[in-house]
Formats: sequence, C-alpha cells, structure tokens
Amino acid sequence: MLTVNIIGLAFIVLMIWWFWIKKPASLKASSDSVEIVVDNGGLHTITHRG
Repeated sequence: MLTVNIIGLAFIVLMIWWFWIKKPASLKASSDSVEIVVDNGGLHTITHRG
C-alpha cells in the first residue's frame, strides 16, 4: 500500500512539473525583439518586457 501511495505522489509531482513548471524551449525568446511581417508588406516590431 505504501508503494502505491509513493507512486501516486510521484505521478502528481510529475504532472505539476510538466504543466506548470517546465517551459518549452520554443517559447523562450532569445532576444528582446521579434519582427513580424504582415500581408500588406508592413513591418511591426514587438519588444518583450520581461
């Protein structure tokens, strides 16, 4: 019974880490600005304030 509880607790901790603590590398900005080109040829610069 204790083993089942430990496995369940480890699974809960893993879920919390996976959904709330872990940040995918694709979402991390490597610079302070991102350039977005829109359909009509205009250029917009978004500055991250972090």
